[in-house]
Amino acid sequence: MAEETARCQAHPQMAQLLSTRYHESKVGGGISVDGTMLEIFGGENGSFTVTKTLPTGLTCIIDLGVGWQTKLPSLTGDEGAVGPDESEIEH
Repeated sequence: MAEETARCQAHPQMAQLLSTRYHESKVGGGISVDGTMLEIFGGENGSFTVTKTLPTGLTCIIDLGVGWQTKLPSLTGDEGAVGPDESEIEH
């Protein structure tokens, strides 16, 4: 989770930083309606960082957190609630 990272960097440097410092790799992404690239980087410990990359290659962190799940449990099954228990969230 890149809370102490510079908010914007060139895309290659941002991806490298998230990999080496926070052990996060790209787990998803796509092109937004405004033409920017949205990417989510996640770590095995559940940390995640959401970035947005401009056509110029400048990548900015737009959100970060903990508790990332690659596949969420079904909302219609008996798998339980989605997301962390309220007691797990740091305030």
